[in-house]
Amino acid sequence: MAADAFNGRVLIIGLGPGDGRFLTAAARELWDATDVRNRYTRTDRHPAVAELGAHRSFDEVYDQATNFSDVYPRIAEALVAHCRSG
Repeated sequence: MAADAFNGRVLIIGLGPGDGRFLTAAARELWDATDVRNRYTRTDRHPAVAELGAHRSFDEVYDQATNFSDVYPRIAEALVAHCRSG
């Protein structure tokens, strides 16, 4: 699958319940096919993240939010803005 196949789209991949052993082959394939500039994790505090390689996380959104209900809309806004910027 070409790295640019996801251009302009947001794909959400579940990291599973633990370390990288629980990451499905399909999720890993999608992750690896995505250009490193477009790889984001919700948090770096997930045990599987250590095996994913280069990416950006949204930990700062969690750390800055005054309540949890603000987190996901802010992440969604950031992802949409990233897609629109090319």
